[in-house]
Amino acid sequence: MKLKIYKSIENVGDYDVVDKNCYFIKNNHIFQDPDRKIVTISNYWGINFELELIHVFTNRSQNSFYDYDGNLILRKDNANIYHIINKSEFIWYDRVLKSTLFNNHNLIAGKLKKYFVDGKLIYYFNNNLVKALSFTEPNKNQLWQYDLLSLGTFNQSNKEVNQYEVKHFIGIYKNQLITQLSNATFLFLNVNSGEQVQIVHLNKDYPLPQGIFYNDNHSAHIFDNKLVWLSNQRLLQINFETYEVKIIKDYFKEDREHQIRFMSNSLYNGHIYFVADKGWQYVTPTHVGVMEVATGQIIWSQQLEDTGGLSEAPQATDDRLYIRTNKGVLHIFEKESE
Repeated sequence: MKLKIYKSIENVGDYDVVDKNCYFIKNNHIFQDPDRKIVTISNYWGINFELELIHVFTNRSQNSFYDYDGNLILRKDNANIYHIINKSEFIWYDRVLKSTLFNNHNLIAGKLKKYFVDGKLIYYFNNNLVKALSFTEPNKNQLWQYDLLSLGTFNQSNKEVNQYEVKHFIGIYKNQLITQLSNATFLFLNVNSGEQVQIVHLNKDYPLPQGIFYNDNHSAHIFDNKLVWLSNQRLLQINFETYEVKIIKDYFKEDREHQIRFMSNSLYNGHIYFVADKGWQYVTPTHVGVMEVATGQIIWSQQLEDTGGLSEAPQATDDRLYIRTNKGVLHIFEKESE
């Protein structure tokens, strides 16, 4: 795979790739790449590009929803929008009622933090509990809960005692909710009962050498009947049938000048798209690249200049790669024909 820069766009705020199209905001205008202007907005704090709607919100919890032709569909005030189901149904936090609602039905008191929506169910983490509820049946919404306190505690490198918490809800595979916990731990729960199916403690059973750590901030991915995790200097897989852990590649075994520390990454069509630091040059990543998920082989990479760092994972389509720098420059790479 070879990629070359197709173009770079400066002063880009929020952007996203939706249904293989890239949308971004620049100078108070929302565009579809390359230059289709959708709508002009002002007084915004952030933008979410959803499948059916563009969600524009302010720091005062004022929300405006547009379709992709720029038509205003709805305004909603005093609300933190968590999940858009369709053009008329939302899961949201009401700042007046201090509750999380589905449409106008109360779901839980307070806010959602870590959560995952699948069909008509929502899974969320609150007060040491992983809970499942049906948001379409408000009278019997809670289905089950799993107490993370049952896992005990763990010690970090500074010897501080910590309780387990949810870092990421990865997804669902064959009636299992796959949850990434702190301390490089993966928990597999039955989606119907909440019973523990399996738990994998990587720090205990697959430790890294002293001075190298798994990074819980970066999420694992589901691919080809396996859980794939690229964390710091290790690529590994967990088989969903046997829960066997396979170390694909350890990059810390290379000479120091060739070592790569991987950070934010995404998975698309059998490839991991990553940002990384190479050779311990900088604290923040300056390289963007593509890796074969099955082997860990890096098939393309490039160092970007004057970025201020690369905090976000690249996004990809069949023929393009998108990466935004910390200085707000959106680089668009095109995949060249082999």
